[in-house]
This record gives sequence, structure tokens and C-alpha cells, in this order.
Amino acid sequence: MTELPLSRVLIAGGVDSNGVPVKSLQMFDLADDSISYVGALITGRQGHAAAALAGARVLIAGGTDA
Repeated sequence: MTELPLSRVLIAGGVDSNGVPVKSLQMFDLADDSISYVGALITGRQGHAAAALAGARVLIAGGTDA
């Protein structure tokens, strides 16, 4: 999870209930306690690192797709 401006947190990838890496990108809005789908990674990722960049962009690096 990566904290962004305006009380938002990006949730990128992870694993499903079967341990399979997922591609989903979701935004959690702390202001209204909601989660919305905002896109997908090219491949599912787990164990990666994410860093907030200028302009509300996020760099996601490393991890594995298996």
C-alpha cells in the first residue's frame, strides 16, 4: 500500500485466497472509507515495493509474479 495525497492509499497487486498473484489496482479513500478499482498491472505481483512520486504517480518495482 502506498499513501498518496488527498487521504488516498493505492493498493497494488498482492495475492488471492489461493496464493495466486493478482493484477488489480485499487484506491482506498480514507475520507469516505471507500475502495474503488482504478486499473490493473500488466502481470500479477507480490512482494514488490512501491514509492509515491510527484504528481500522484507511483513506482512499483521488484517482487515476483509466481
